[in-house]
Amino acid sequence: HAALSGIYQATGMQAAAEEEGVCLNDDFTSVQVEITGALKSFVFPVIRPAAEADLVINICKLKTHCMTGLSGGVKNLFGCIPGLTKPDYHWRYPKKEDFGQMLVDLCQAVSPAITICDAVEAMEGDGPSSGQKREVGVLFASEAPYRLDRALCKFIGMPEERVPTIAAAVERGVLPEKGKVDVIGDPLPEIRPFTLPKTAEADFSSHVPGFLRGLFKPVADKWLAARPVVGEGCVGCGKCAESCPAHTIRIVKGRAVIDKGGCIRCFCCHEMCPIH
Repeated sequence: HAALSGIYQATGMQAAAEEEGVCLNDDFTSVQVEITGALKSFVFPVIRPAAEADLVINICKLKTHCMTGLSGGVKNLFGCIPGLTKPDYHWRYPKKEDFGQMLVDLCQAVSPAITICDAVEAMEGDGPSSGQKREVGVLFASEAPYRLDRALCKFIGMPEERVPTIAAAVERGVLPEKGKVDVIGDPLPEIRPFTLPKTAEADFSSHVPGFLRGLFKPVADKWLAARPVVGEGCVGCGKCAESCPAHTIRIVKGRAVIDKGGCIRCFCCHEMCPIH
């Protein structure tokens, strides 16, 4: 409760809530939500305010993401999973494709009425927490979070095949396989493509012809895939070990040590590291 109160205070949400006479959430309980037609996860623990809401408004930031390529409308709903339950889902679905399917299951369960993406200030590079801030000055909104994410990819120059939630949505038929992205409103500014995460740049299998990719991918996953490395600036705070779903990180003599053999490459450690 103290940590959440501090976030409300630091972000200005507390002041805004007091001015508007509305309540901020302090309910840490969750509700088991079953999903009809799920492909990966048929039941989720969803935070009670989202599970019991009459209508959900999904507000995300535009960021590149080391694991999912894009942290947009669909990925943002992972925040409906309570606290440290999130690493469990990384452990259950270590492959990006399966993780993307799980996120689409969750999106179908929460079913936001509208998704708004704040791209006034965005992040590129090694997002969602270790990238570089970038001024963009744009707001996106859509009733369809999958279409929104496709529009975000087009806007920032992200190949949508790098985004597993888009691939999962296409597979299920909730997003057309191809098609023009219609954007109405003010004309979008012309921007240079976003810097992609280093993990995306290291995905060698994307450069292999499609008919050979199935043969090449096991080799690439074992020998060429990106893996987290402990930087020289490590302070031994233990946030990475706390968030590691595979429990492969220990703090030894004030420094994080990763068991590479057990690493599932979810990059939770990278995301939670306070010094990037």
